[in-house]
Amino acid sequence: MSRKISIKDKREWLAMYEQGKTEVQIARALKRDPRTVAKGIEEAFKDRRLSRVEEDMIRTAFSEHQQQLKSVLKDIASTLVMPPYNLELREEKNGLVAPMPLSGGLVKHISEEQFVLEISAEQKLEWGLLQEHLKQDKVWDYLKRWRMTLLDHIMARWQFKLFIRQSLEKKGMVYRGKHGDTESDYFLLILWDLLFEVAMNRILGIQQGTDLEKNFVPGEDKWIRHRPGGTELAFCDNTLEYTDRIISVSTSLPNTPEGNKVKESHEELAQITNAAKREVDEIVLLNMVTGRCRVCRRLGQ
Repeated sequence: MSRKISIKDKREWLAMYEQGKTEVQIARALKRDPRTVAKGIEEAFKDRRLSRVEEDMIRTAFSEHQQQLKSVLKDIASTLVMPPYNLELREEKNGLVAPMPLSGGLVKHISEEQFVLEISAEQKLEWGLLQEHLKQDKVWDYLKRWRMTLLDHIMARWQFKLFIRQSLEKKGMVYRGKHGDTESDYFLLILWDLLFEVAMNRILGIQQGTDLEKNFVPGEDKWIRHRPGGTELAFCDNTLEYTDRIISVSTSLPNTPEGNKVKESHEELAQITNAAKREVDEIVLLNMVTGRCRVCRRLGQ
């Protein structure tokens, strides 16, 4: 008999019972068997309890979903930082730069004219869900512009470093990655890296503890060293003449078009980095991610 009674009726019985009426009184008023009423009240109570449990579970699931989305936003914020001034640009045998780890990402040199940035958070499922939530949000435009500006700046750094090598070669020295047996005048990787590091410091306004040019020491054994008895930088027949040539290259670097490109792209990157990070921080401060995604729809939100 009770199986034919709607859950709506049973809920009404439960409401009457909770208002103080006894099962017998309810049965008498509705002309029902007291046992049917008692069983119906019990079923309505169980149904309500299960509904509340389900609601709590959905509420918890939705809260956790929001936390996952906010975690991705925080990952993005931690990625939106300036590259270190001493970012290593190490050339591999194929002529491309070795992969460069950055905060929350990895920059790869995939061709002579192109770098790409892989953002770790993009590999997460939640990244796509966040895009659904913030489908029309301008944060994605900021992120796109930041990525392009970052890669342009890194390309400017690499072209500047190549320019340094070319400048030394134009001064009559051959580039050698390591000591060679040739009679040619040549410079080593360490000189190339040293000039690049010092030039970057000067362009970006990083304080230096020493004057590099004063530390080039021409030796009688045909080696130019960094400080007396220090690291060998170049091998030349006329170390005095080539020391002057190296100094002329070093002192001119910050004011070259290539050096200016590094400075200008660095300033542009700093501006878009701050703007993009502010946009992400504002979303995080809302303490919830607006909009809906396919997970929200499954949760009935």
